[in-house]
Amino acid sequence: MNLAKVRPSLLGLLASGALLGLALPAAPSAAAQPQANVESVDFVTPQIGFAVIASGDAAQPAPKLYETVDAGRNWAPVAGGLPTQSANPYMGATVAFATRSDGIALMFAGVGACQAAWDAYRTANGGRTWRPAGKILGSDGPIAAAAAAGASPWLLNGSCAGPYAQLYRNSGTTWPQARMFQLSAAAAKTHFSPSAVSLQRYDGRRAFLAIAYYPGQPGPGTPLITGFGTASGGAAWQAVAIGSRALRGTVRAVGFYSAALGLAAVATQNGSTSLQLTRDHGATWLPVQGVRIPNAGYIPYVRSIQWLSPQVADVVVGQTLWRTADGGGTWRAITQAWPN
Repeated sequence: MNLAKVRPSLLGLLASGALLGLALPAAPSAAAQPQANVESVDFVTPQIGFAVIASGDAAQPAPKLYETVDAGRNWAPVAGGLPTQSANPYMGATVAFATRSDGIALMFAGVGACQAAWDAYRTANGGRTWRPAGKILGSDGPIAAAAAAGASPWLLNGSCAGPYAQLYRNSGTTWPQARMFQLSAAAAKTHFSPSAVSLQRYDGRRAFLAIAYYPGQPGPGTPLITGFGTASGGAAWQAVAIGSRALRGTVRAVGFYSAALGLAAVATQNGSTSLQLTRDHGATWLPVQGVRIPNAGYIPYVRSIQWLSPQVADVVVGQTLWRTADGGGTWRAITQAWPN
């Protein structure tokens, strides 16, 4: 289906403070039970979904693939798991499934100076076996992966060096750039590189994507969100206006079902994060009630946002999977204890 998420490779670095030069509290003692790191969650239907979970145990950090058939109440390991390599083990993974059988795994292979690399694999049997599907050399920015039945998978990658995002489309064993989405010269004067991206595919031809940009001024600032829709399988895209003037802070995660209906996790300078909902193209944003987001400072606690329909959406906050079945009006916690 589709996924809008924080890139998993950043989670460990941000948690340790390595990217920020922070002296964070010491890690729990060895006697304490480490928490699982939820890297990617993707539902095919409201009942059937997949999750990539990395053990909190430093001795076994490799991500593993799990499946649920009861809407996230229980998760079971998928036999065969995710692709591995003995030399330079993968640092994280993102998955996107078109059906319960057909899916793609993007294994994070390394990061450089504003660059990131992924090894792509495809499965036709629900993750039990995988075949190579090429390599991607992109930007060390936010990503969103999406798959649609009967169509090639896509990857939307926000730049870390400029006000644009690039869309890659799998073509067998290669990932050519299909489109670059760039801010106008005027908008680029007030906003920086993308802080979050989302990619929603309804079928092989119709899709909608959203790109949120860092405010280009000190202080809370106002983020900018741009939207684009296609009904031609990505051959042509139409820009759609999304309002964000009511938001203050940095959009750390974003997920739009359509130009009208979307969610944004907005972080402020004091470390608090609020989940905001719009149903009118961003003209108004309402705080989501009931979803608890801990004050995590710089750590991106909202891991992913996914819309399954205009009524059903999932948000992963830390260790909790929240779901709404009424378009964001009410939410309930489904998964609070992940396999580890």
